[in-house]
Amino acid sequence: MLIPRKTLAAVLLAGGLAVTGCGGGGDSSSASPAKPPPPGNAADRAFVTAVIPLHEKSVAISIIGQTRGGAFVKTIAREVAGTQPEETARIRAIGSALFSAGVPIGSLGVAPTTAANVDLKKLRRAQPFDAAFLKAMIALHAATIDLSKAEIAKGSQVDLKTGAQAMIDAETNQLKSMRRRAGSN
Repeated sequence: MLIPRKTLAAVLLAGGLAVTGCGGGGDSSSASPAKPPPPGNAADRAFVTAVIPLHEKSVAISIIGQTRGGAFVKTIAREVAGTQPEETARIRAIGSALFSAGVPIGSLGVAPTTAANVDLKKLRRAQPFDAAFLKAMIALHAATIDLSKAEIAKGSQVDLKTGAQAMIDAETNQLKSMRRRAGSN
């Protein structure tokens, strides 16, 4: 399934609205109490801050992969583009709640990554495309898995930890498959 650019734009816009739109807006005199933000810590904020750019780049690369890639790449691209926009929107909403609650950004103890620094214009023209796609996506998946493991170890926000485990499960299988296809370990 190829995700149209308009659909992707709508998902990314909704995710952006979740960041800016959360945190209230109702007056303090309302009869029902405001829903408390999800509990979390500084590691949770660090996870949100680090994983969102990786997800966004993965989706952008996947859109290109759905049109340029061979059968294997198209399959991976459809899987990523089909799951990550919704996952990113959910992570953004939790991050917004943590921000609104005044939770500072801490550290996960994971080295910074440049995995999201893929030049999409170069990738569109890359020859052979499948090799370039796999190289970029392998780095993004490996970085996401490292961040997810750190979130599970250091974070305290239950939904993020559950989501991090789901990411590890899904992306580990994809990563193994892509590494085999690329001929790397």
